[in-house]
Amino acid sequence: MSERLDEVSRAFGDPTRRAIYFEVVDSGSTTVAHIADRFGVHPNVARHHLERLLVDGYLEVAAPEAHSRRGAGRPSKRYVPSAKEVGLGVETAHDEHLLVELLLATLTTLEPADASRLAEQAGAEYGRRLASSSLTPDQQCESHDQLLASVAASLSDHGFAATANPGNDEIVSEACPFGEIAQRFPHVVCALDHGMVRGMVEHLSGTPVEIRQGRSRAQGDAACATSF
Repeated sequence: MSERLDEVSRAFGDPTRRAIYFEVVDSGSTTVAHIADRFGVHPNVARHHLERLLVDGYLEVAAPEAHSRRGAGRPSKRYVPSAKEVGLGVETAHDEHLLVELLLATLTTLEPADASRLAEQAGAEYGRRLASSSLTPDQQCESHDQLLASVAASLSDHGFAATANPGNDEIVSEACPFGEIAQRFPHVVCALDHGMVRGMVEHLSGTPVEIRQGRSRAQGDAACATSF
């Protein structure tokens, strides 16, 4: 059950990815270009979400359509819904929306500095768990670039569409899985993101690091950037 929950959370924890999935279900099929235009995201971000749903089995790739005209060119890759069900097979007794609202109300009672500190600490602990599930300290990354790539890949698996920028010791994320919450509480969500990066880097490198605040989508930038 826990493995199934992890799988569904990974696939649908990002609100944009959920919306993309239902767009494919409603339309019957789609392409990267259509999703990028429909949701106003970069094609690389659209492709990341579609491929994540494909890997997890919620989408399939349709067979290329036959072209009657010579020289019509290679058709765009089309994604279609699969027969896999999204449900967990059990009914939850908890009202998730009520729980989220309760947590958000709690955040508003804290001083911003306190909320940011707690979020960074929670993010760091979660980041260590993410790193330990993919690469243990005794499997030390062979290079600094490999460490950055591992962190970016783990973040991408959780909806951040992240890439590594070794020249600046930087992780750049073109998507944010926290959606509207990030807009309402940027000081909390950004601190959580920074903590996740710190936790992963410290676990993989075996040494403490100091995260430097960079660009933030929640604060109006085109992408989030975390460096250390």
